[in-house]
Amino acid sequence: MRRIRVYLWLTALAGLFVAAMTTLAYTTGQAQAGQEIFGSVCASCHGVNLQGGVGPGLVSPGFLATWRNAAALFGFISQNMPLNSPGSLRPEQYWSLTAFLLRRNGFNAGEQPLNEQTAEQIRLPQRASR
Repeated sequence: MRRIRVYLWLTALAGLFVAAMTTLAYTTGQAQAGQEIFGSVCASCHGVNLQGGVGPGLVSPGFLATWRNAAALFGFISQNMPLNSPGSLRPEQYWSLTAFLLRRNGFNAGEQPLNEQTAEQIRLPQRASR
């Protein structure tokens, strides 16, 4: 019982931390542009609702825990996606896709665009070690 209470407390604390860290991550326009790009380039593999299909799901705590920050997420996407033509999009399209993924995973829009400088500061929640 005590383990469950500690786990629930840590989960709530992590939620508060994520909420505090999820503000001002990108602009609304970036995320909207990213949604359009996702629909035309990514949805066939990752699912219309990012639930996964041929490619993995992109909305989950496990997905976020893969990346230390938004810059690492951008780096992976821009170098490896789309799978049939890696690196074929323009950098601003990759930034928009990253913004869309952040929005769908609970990060809030702000007034600063997501870019190399701001992405380094956006920490993503990590898996707790056991």
